[in-house]
Amino acid sequence: MIKVIEQGAYMNRVDKTPDGKITAECSFLGTRYECSVVIYADARGMKTEKVLYAVHRTPQNDNLVQDEISELAGETCTFGASGIIKSLPDYDGNGLIKELLLEDLRGISQAEIYMLEEIGVADPIEYEKIWLDQKVNYCRPYTGRMPGLYDWPHHVNSLNHYRTRNLYNKYKQYTIITEGGDEAVINGTYQDSFHEMHAQISYSMTGRQITGFDMTMQRWPYAACFEMDHTASGLFVGRNIDELTKREIGGMIGGPNGCFHLVDIVADMAKAARDRRELDEIRTKTE
Repeated sequence: MIKVIEQGAYMNRVDKTPDGKITAECSFLGTRYECSVVIYADARGMKTEKVLYAVHRTPQNDNLVQDEISELAGETCTFGASGIIKSLPDYDGNGLIKELLLEDLRGISQAEIYMLEEIGVADPIEYEKIWLDQKVNYCRPYTGRMPGLYDWPHHVNSLNHYRTRNLYNKYKQYTIITEGGDEAVINGTYQDSFHEMHAQISYSMTGRQITGFDMTMQRWPYAACFEMDHTASGLFVGRNIDELTKREIGGMIGGPNGCFHLVDIVADMAKAARDRRELDEIRTKTE
């Protein structure tokens, strides 16, 4: 009999108001945790005005709080703020609030193509040129692997359908299942406004070794993404799932020539496996 032993989902949304202000909201809803953050910012200067967070549920129902993160007020709402976020306290006891804040930064970066008037760029084509000239190996595009100069505006359809209010949506989800034996299987899904993929990891719950890995790309913009669908099968097999860090995953997937979004979902899946092991160990000690 199939049994679900752990699951979780991240939901991220970026919206813009007529006065050039943006809100980036991200929430996590899982088996043991529920929390959320929202960043209020001015798109014209990419500056954060206010950040709120809430922790609604934890395993022991402690650390429940709703408050403001004053350290981020006035700071950039681009990846430049990641260092400040990493230095913040662990509000929920599992690093989820800080991860939600980083998710918001990723969402704002993806949504930037729909803030052109605010940031002073003429049109999507000029914005793509800025990426090519100034943001080499910065998530998108991986220079040298681009099939053509203007592929991103065509891929996101910003030339025909320019978003004015809801700029970006993202959903990540993982589920750990078992059929009662030693093997567990984690299914991870990544969907956002521009990408769609699924990954699956099989591993031993006692030995912790990964016994299988596969993934499927369903929507992708570049050759680097498409190639992962063919080259990633069996990747990570034999590795200890508890020892897979995000940096190591990125290197194995291909570094700057790989797929950042696949790194994102696989890192979530590995963290879920570690968290589940720690919970099982605590339960064993108390029995």
